[in-house]
Parts: sequence; structure tokens; C-alpha cells
Amino acid sequence: MPDPLFQPLFEATDAVAWAPTDVVRDRARLRTRRSRVAAVAATAVTVCLIVGGVAATRQPRANPVTPPPATSTPPPATSAPPPATSAPPPPTSAPVPAPTVITDAMFLQPEDVGPGYQGAPDDDSSGDWTFDFTTSALGCPPPGLFTAPTARRDWRLRRDTPGSEDFVTQYVAAFSPGDAARYLDEIRARVAACRAPERGGSIAIRAERFAGEDSLLIEADFGGGSMTKLVLVRQGDLFTEFFGRPERDRAEAEALGRKAALRLR
Repeated sequence: MPDPLFQPLFEATDAVAWAPTDVVRDRARLRTRRSRVAAVAATAVTVCLIVGGVAATRQPRANPVTPPPATSTPPPATSAPPPATSAPPPPTSAPVPAPTVITDAMFLQPEDVGPGYQGAPDDDSSGDWTFDFTTSALGCPPPGLFTAPTARRDWRLRRDTPGSEDFVTQYVAAFSPGDAARYLDEIRARVAACRAPERGGSIAIRAERFAGEDSLLIEADFGGGSMTKLVLVRQGDLFTEFFGRPERDRAEAEALGRKAALRLR
């Protein structure tokens, strides 16, 4: 007879059908295996959580970027150029060119030369009395490029005297501003460069600046007693050249040059 302490338990289990021993043993083994798998899985989860936490703690933290402080006032706008304080200077007045129409009054008149002379345009002038022709006849070097006038006209004063040749032939030319002075300087250079070795003659400047704004008295010797005097006068941008027969002495030629300068004004 069981102990009174276990009597209730005996009565409760008396009618229970107990499983065989080998079945109980297999169930125990299966339960043990499941407990071990659950423990391993829990351990793995725990390890992953620990490793992740360590990695998170070792991750370098980027320094936060601090935005630049906003300026209290916007930058000043680019300043505009200062207004002009004075009006632009007036354009420089250009020189007044010489007239392109050459009138009879610009030439020597009969009263400038002497009694009995008559003046008229010389439309048939060959130009064989001029400075350019003279230097060519003497064998002087050619001028090459030279300053040319914008207008030119020829004139002749003649006195009919039986048995003599008595005349003054002249031309007046108009140049662009400054060119008349340049042309007279070119003539000076050409006279200085001419030695006339082939003909045995000579050419020289005998007087300067005796009339108008500038002037030259040029004497040419062709040899054999043949000589001529050329008077060249500049007044502004007007220019004149003349010579005459019979030959006048230097004083007379200069005096006639001064009269010619007055006609050019």
C-alpha cells in the first residue's frame, strides 16, 4: 500500500496510459536537441548584435559642416563710372587749303615789271625754263617722288621791243596744306645734291627768304656764258616761280620776288 503522502498522485495516474520507455527516451533526446539549436541561435544573434555595436562605435564621425554666416547686408553694387566733369575738347580746326582756282590777279602785273608790258595767260608754255627743266639739262639726279600741286596755271608778260627779247614768264601753283613748304625744301635738297659733272655746269642757291613766307633765288650756269636766274616764292600754300629776259641782277630779281609775294595774298 502506497505511502499516504503519494496516495492522491497514485489515484490520479492509475488510469493513465504511459508511453513506452523508448518513446519517452526519443522525445527527451529531441527536446534536448531543440534546446541546443535554440541556444546556438540565440548566441549567434547576441554575437551579431555585439559586433554591430562595436562597429558602430568605431565608425568615424564626420565633422558637421557649418554653413557660412549670412551677411547682414548685401555686397555693394559695382560703382558706375563717374560722369564727365567737362565737355570734350572742340575738334582742331583743319588748315584752310589754298584755292584751286588761280586767277589773273595772282600773277605779276605789267606795273610790277615796267612800262610797255602786257600780261596774258600762257597756254602754250613748254615749261623749258623751269627749275625742273634746268636741273634735267644740267644732268642733276632726277627727283624721283616729289610733292605735286593740286592746281597750276602759266602766265607771260611781254614787251614788244624791236630787236630784243623782253619778257617775264611765270606760273602759280596751289598745294594741299603744308605741301608748298615741303616742295620748297625738296628743291633745296635737290640743289645741294646736284654736281652737274656731265655738262660742266653748276647750280646754286644765291639768296633765301627775301620774299613772302619763304623764297629762293637760284642761279644756273650752263657753260659758255649761258646763265639764268630763277625766283621761287611761297606764300601760305600758294607757290610761284618765274624768270625773265633780259637777265636782271640779284637785287632786281629779289625786288620782283617781293612783288610776286604780294600778288599771292
